[in-house]
Amino acid sequence: MPTLLQIQYFYRLAQTENISQTARSLGISQTALSNMIRKMEEEFGLPLFSRSRNSLHLNKAGQVYLSAAEAVVQGLESGHKAVLDLNGSIKDIYLAVGKAYVWHDLLLRFKKMHPEYIVHRLDYSYQASLPLLRRGEIDLAVKGMRPTTSIMESRPLGQDWIYLVVPQSHPL
Repeated sequence: MPTLLQIQYFYRLAQTENISQTARSLGISQTALSNMIRKMEEEFGLPLFSRSRNSLHLNKAGQVYLSAAEAVVQGLESGHKAVLDLNGSIKDIYLAVGKAYVWHDLLLRFKKMHPEYIVHRLDYSYQASLPLLRRGEIDLAVKGMRPTTSIMESRPLGQDWIYLVVPQSHPL
């Protein structure tokens, strides 16, 4: 049976389908990640990813296992949150992003630096996130270009013209 670490690594790799990006975000070498996934595949007796010279994609077996891996990872995160929440130290942040893969590494680093926050990343286009922002159902939305609406407050996050968008009443 795969270890919890193998399951977590598989889950992260399944999200990115990129060995170098996943290894970097996990803080391990590409070789270590590849070896861990190969050991899982040897244990199952079949590959979880389809590999070609420059690409990696979940295959049918990987897709089947992904739902179980996701349940395990979410269960671990829920348990972590429940323990932290016992002393009221947990804070939830709901973040809408259009292209989640752009923010994956940033969010992983944020989670490591601030375990008291649980970031719920929602895949919404900026337009779809506006009503959720207005109703207070999400805290933040990230957009690639400067928003044209004047009903929301925005701030640039970097030189790539990425903006954080919040309701005008938000403390940020």
